Amino acid sequence: MDFYWSQKISIITPSVFWWRDLVALCDKPRGILHNITVKIGNGNVASFWNSRWIGNDCLAALYPNLYHEISSKSSTVNGLGCWRGSRWWWELRRHSEVLGQEASLQMSELQNVLAGIEIKLNSADLIVWPFAVSKCFTVKSCYNLLIQELESGVEDPGIGHGLKLIWEAHVPSKIKIFGWRLLNNGLPTRKLLIRRGIIVHNHEALCAFCGLITEDSNHLFMLCHKIRGVWLAVMKWLDLDSVEAVDCCSQIRLGVSNLKGKMKSNRAAAIWMTVWWCIWRVRNAIIFKNAEFDSVELFYSILWHSWWWLAIVAKERILCNFYEWFKNPSLCN
Repeated sequence: MDFYWSQKISIITPSVFWWRDLVALCDKPRGILHNITVKIGNGNVASFWNSRWIGNDCLAALYPNLYHEISSKSSTVNGLGCWRGSRWWWELRRHSEVLGQEASLQMSELQNVLAGIEIKLNSADLIVWPFAVSKCFTVKSCYNLLIQELESGVEDPGIGHGLKLIWEAHVPSKIKIFGWRLLNNGLPTRKLLIRRGIIVHNHEALCAFCGLITEDSNHLFMLCHKIRGVWLAVMKWLDLDSVEAVDCCSQIRLGVSNLKGKMKSNRAAAIWMTVWWCIWRVRNAIIFKNAEFDSVELFYSILWHSWWWLAIVAKERILCNFYEWFKNPSLCN
């Protein structure tokens, strides 16, 4: 899937699913997003202050005092000017309050910079992706870059391996994003919510299943005694010994490794991610819908969803019905 980001492709707006998650993973100083530039067209897409469309940095960083005082922080490029006949006019002053001395100096400097720049009425903004020879965005180039970023920022190289398994798993995109967030400690577990001040009282941070231990990712998806029972049922179904791991990343790596020779790694990883996702769904149902925990129902939900994604949804489908999948998943190829 190769394409240019342009005005016609809404992927670059913050509300769009893939772009939102890319921003969440990469928005750090001098990180991936810092290297993305905009070749300005009509200015409908590029952020005036936060896109890199003039020089080597965004205007918010180049003129910090002005940015702090101006009211148009979220404006697009064409939102700070207008056409008068066939000529483009910048109107920064119209969007600013009374400015301090430093901000006023920066305003004058910025107006001088903009004096020689006009937007193009009939041309779309073009987002330049510098991490591919073609300057086009591809999912593969983005994935490789994210893996490099994450591996360079963590001591355990196994994180990269775990993320690679998630990316290659035969599950829907939303499940891959879920798995990606899990391994990067990005799911809103109760421990994370209390750290952010969203949950105030410690008793509200207890596990939704057992109500005994603070709910973090490792406890919720692996260590809770109610969830351990579900994992034992899954291990028996897969004809595996119990997988003892220190965290979710090592769990999926060990699980996929133990299934080597029985099924392809992308299918084994899909099963693991299905277990995680079904656990999360039940947890949310308990919290938000006052549902009851039912380990048997959870187990069969795991079997059903994993079969559905691998036999019906995946491009490289397994050739078996649900009964065959239930009896012996390693025979389904």
